[in-house]
Amino acid sequence: MIQLLLLVGLTTVAFAQQTVRGSVVDSGGAVVPGLTVELSAQNGTTVTVVTNEAGRFSFRGVSEGTYRLRLAAQQSFAAFDTKLTVGRRPVDEVTIHLVVAEVKTEVDAVEEEAGVSTAAESNANQAAADSKALEALPIFDQNVLGALMPFLSQPAIGTSGISIVVDGVEMKGTGVSASAVKEVRINNDPYSAETNRPGKGRIEVITKAPGDKVHGTLNFLIRDAALDAKNYFAQVKPQEQKRIFEGSVLGPLYRGSSRTGFLISGSRQEDDAQAIVHAVSPTGPIDANVPAPVHETDFAVRLTRDLNANHRVSLQYNVTDVVSRNLGVGGLVTQDAGVDSQAREDDVIFNDRLILSPTLINQLQLFYEKDHDPARSVVNARKLIVDGGFTGGGAQADLYTTENNLKINDIVSLSRRKHYVKFGITIPNISRRAWEDHTNRLGTYNFSSLGDYGAGRPTAFTQLQGNGRAVFWLNELGIFVQDQIRLAPRLQATVGLRYDWQTYFESPHNVSPRGSLAYALKDKKTVIRGGAGMFYDRSGPAPIADLKLLNGANLRSYTVFQGSYPNAIIPAGYPSNLVRRAYDAYIPYTVHYSLAL
Repeated sequence: MIQLLLLVGLTTVAFAQQTVRGSVVDSGGAVVPGLTVELSAQNGTTVTVVTNEAGRFSFRGVSEGTYRLRLAAQQSFAAFDTKLTVGRRPVDEVTIHLVVAEVKTEVDAVEEEAGVSTAAESNANQAAADSKALEALPIFDQNVLGALMPFLSQPAIGTSGISIVVDGVEMKGTGVSASAVKEVRINNDPYSAETNRPGKGRIEVITKAPGDKVHGTLNFLIRDAALDAKNYFAQVKPQEQKRIFEGSVLGPLYRGSSRTGFLISGSRQEDDAQAIVHAVSPTGPIDANVPAPVHETDFAVRLTRDLNANHRVSLQYNVTDVVSRNLGVGGLVTQDAGVDSQAREDDVIFNDRLILSPTLINQLQLFYEKDHDPARSVVNARKLIVDGGFTGGGAQADLYTTENNLKINDIVSLSRRKHYVKFGITIPNISRRAWEDHTNRLGTYNFSSLGDYGAGRPTAFTQLQGNGRAVFWLNELGIFVQDQIRLAPRLQATVGLRYDWQTYFESPHNVSPRGSLAYALKDKKTVIRGGAGMFYDRSGPAPIADLKLLNGANLRSYTVFQGSYPNAIIPAGYPSNLVRRAYDAYIPYTVHYSLAL
């Protein structure tokens, strides 16, 4: 009856009724259930709904007109009030970003009326895709991250690769399957002091939260070579097929539960690919289709519990297992120089969000990661590299690495009048790593041409000798403070400072100042944004492993020019190649700046 009265009061014409849907999230991107959302017409008629466990709300049967969408101050969050226009076209989903009490939201509401905002995370230069867009886009092989990588900037990417931040934690992948991803962003708040990389050097992923009903998604994809054209270099069309099974289910843990939810997601990718070898040996061409299958299994399970209205905790387990065969084969590389490898990662993630007061929020995240990565050569023989001809013999790539890593994030958000301050500590690595390096033990011959190979004249012979075992700790730490300041109704500034530290390249000077400014013009349709900041890189584990292994004790690296073939011998007392850290070595940094309209 209440909904019927609302429809009578709001209706201006009998047709063009729409559904207004949306979600409510806090400043950290977490959904907020149990909030009362109000929709009011100009004639004073009002209806209210309560956000479900997924933080979602909907008003059905809303006619054309102008409305006010409001949230009263509740659960330590400030009030929200904005204008909403409903026309003949479907209404875009509304996302309400809450702030804690004492942060004035009226200014943001005015900006939203005009379609612009000075908030750093509202910059129009970001690339973002929510779950609906991800479902609608033709994403190749459901690779969510790969679909947005063209929007990254190469100079902004660090030495260790793209920075992937999932629900606030740096990870090597999304951790969940594609259907469990809620939103993906690039260049969101590009000069934030909270992260190590600039906006166009990182991908931020937000995963879905449980809803008030159990629901899920199941996807199946198959690609078969029957519809492919033949590879130009293949003698016959390779018989390839890729199968993807992916899905997720989430909701309340049991019927009637409003405080405990779960998420389960998984995927299985079976890529029965073939590598095309097109090489030349002294006896003639080498053409072959070599099976090079890659099978990947991903699984994740999460439990979320609201201890009370202000305290939420969650516990999650992820596992990723990738098995590859004949890795590296193709082109000039023959099958006997292939590698069989496995990469397995197990993660345990604990999240604790606590609203300490109407103006103070603490977010604690603990993350444990265990990696197991063996690689073994298909053929155990000396490697032969003939420029312009072929690479064969054996891969000489036996390597076994393990990693036990702890990550810790503790971030405090504090609001005071015109200031929204965030400060905290991020520890992306407290990791113990072990390397068993048995690469190139039989040696590698290099030849400049097929003629030299036939004549037995190598240009060089390289070989590693020694036990090849190294254990080392890689520890990294970041400390930051940032302040978003509302200087005027149409002017917002963000200033921040970050310090980064890591083992083996310690320095007290790795301090990164960052800042940005946004000004909304009087036309209420245009925002001018500018910003600049320093960003220190990280070395990653590879240089440290080289320092530990190639020290003349664990491993001795030899290079003999124009040695004998096929039985090269390292002479006694022959000098080995050493890796040493330069006395003036330091972590490089980049300076990024931009101005946009």
